[in-house]
Amino acid sequence: MSNPPNVWMVRGGREPDRIFEDYAIEHGFTIIGWRLPDLISIPISEHKAREELKKLFRIENPEETNNHRLGRYAGEIYRFLQIRKDDVIVMPMKSEVAIGEAIGNYRYEDRYLNDSEKWPKGWHLHEGRHRIPVDWKLKSISRKELEEDIRLFIDKKYKRFTVAQFKGSSAQALRQIVRGSARSRIGRSQRQGGIPYRETDRTKANKKQSVWEIDPDRKDRGTAAHWDLQDELKEAVRSAGLEPRSAERPSPDPEFDVAWQQGDTAFVAEAKSLTEDNEVRQLRLGLGQVLNYAHLLDWPGVKTVQPVLAVEHRPAAEYWVDLCQEHGVVLTWPDQFGELFD
Repeated sequence: MSNPPNVWMVRGGREPDRIFEDYAIEHGFTIIGWRLPDLISIPISEHKAREELKKLFRIENPEETNNHRLGRYAGEIYRFLQIRKDDVIVMPMKSEVAIGEAIGNYRYEDRYLNDSEKWPKGWHLHEGRHRIPVDWKLKSISRKELEEDIRLFIDKKYKRFTVAQFKGSSAQALRQIVRGSARSRIGRSQRQGGIPYRETDRTKANKKQSVWEIDPDRKDRGTAAHWDLQDELKEAVRSAGLEPRSAERPSPDPEFDVAWQQGDTAFVAEAKSLTEDNEVRQLRLGLGQVLNYAHLLDWPGVKTVQPVLAVEHRPAAEYWVDLCQEHGVVLTWPDQFGELFD
């Protein structure tokens, strides 16, 4: 059985004048406006693609020097290049959205490259050239006809993003809209993400235990330490007057250890026990896991997701704090847990 088409948000307007939207609908495209050359030869590998996109962005936009923003932009452009035929496209406008299906893959429009007089009014010479052909099924659907999760995704969680991917029930609802089976409002009751924290069962082996850990003493200590750390973080969340959550199963939730919501921000945490021998390996593994969780987490009412890597103690190598911070991850340990709630 083939996988369902992916569902993407692509903003077609350059704020505040929003000059690309009408053109995109009229000519049957989804468009991003960044000043960049033809991207057809960007590597398939995500890591290599992101690095190449950051280099190109620096060259074409020398005024942008913030490495974090460059990384975010590279990620958004990479996602745009992943859109394929039959994927669903949602283009937010002022009070409405347009929804359609991609009918082709990425293309670069190079007409009038040296003749700006023929370029649409208000466009810079190098803008609006990155396109994917789209059959716009619904050219002006009111936001009020969309379920709350979709509106929050567009107007809150990814308000400052040009390209983002819908997941879970939101993606399913948008597929249904395109198919015409849910043209009117799709209601879903508001709820908190995840389920109430599931207490650890120490009679069972920890399924997350590394498959290459063969020393029984280290395996036992790692399992017990993991549970102790996870429970300590859970108690810190409760002490702050918040509700710790576990991943709902079955659901789109990633398999995090502890999560909680504070206002419109969701915190998603991975707990990692540390020994002198496994510290680097555990930190590498935990960093990758929690970034993955933050990318996948899609809770109603959440604007931002904060990844948290909780470890037994401060790492021996000081650079881990800075490394995690560079990737937007909070690295913490028990005597620092209270700072999570300041």
